[in-house]
Amino acid sequence: MTGQKNDTFSGDGHRAPDDFNGQKGDKASGFNRKDAAKAYDAIAYTVRIDSIKKLIEEFGERHLTREYITFAFNLCDKISITPDLDILRGQKTIWAASIVHAIARLNLLFDAGNELVLTPALICAHFKTSKSTVSNRASQIQKICVVEPGTKGYCRQEIVDAVTFVATVDGFVLPPPKADKPAEKEEKQENPALGILEYRRKQEEEHQKRHALLAEIKKTSKENIPLPRDDKQMKLFD
Repeated sequence: MTGQKNDTFSGDGHRAPDDFNGQKGDKASGFNRKDAAKAYDAIAYTVRIDSIKKLIEEFGERHLTREYITFAFNLCDKISITPDLDILRGQKTIWAASIVHAIARLNLLFDAGNELVLTPALICAHFKTSKSTVSNRASQIQKICVVEPGTKGYCRQEIVDAVTFVATVDGFVLPPPKADKPAEKEEKQENPALGILEYRRKQEEEHQKRHALLAEIKKTSKENIPLPRDDKQMKLFD
């Protein structure tokens, strides 16, 4: 036996596992300590994520649509693979409430003018959590996961379109070209941001015209142009 016994682990026949002494392990002996830890972590993460998603779904069935529940699930999955966020730590209700809060914020659901409206108080009352704790955790999630308003997979398509722009060669900023859709659907789902962009484009054109006109006037005023003859004053001396 060429390997040296490892005092921290005693396996079958007092042999150290593969990861410690480079020997061939006995598959029949089962997992070594490192494999067991990995398996435990995988199971723990799966159980934890599923339990948080269940809490989110319970809230969503009362107050959200299926689309928003899917966004919340996506964010939960994102958190689970983000190293700087440990979803195994902390209360499950705080994680669930914070995820819902973040999705509501990203989709403007706290805006009273929206079709579907939530409030931080409603979210925290359901999950029995503190508003300040949930708000701070939601902000932390957004920052670390780099999820902003308009991030695809976490926001409605009209919000994604409204914050996505294309710069033209003339310096104008326009929304991306629309995909081909039936005319009736285009009329119903017209993006309100288009009207704002068209208004800004016209303002820019008017500004450029005024700037060109003022420049021309300024240039002309500097030239020596003779004043027109005043015939009425000349007649006084005739």
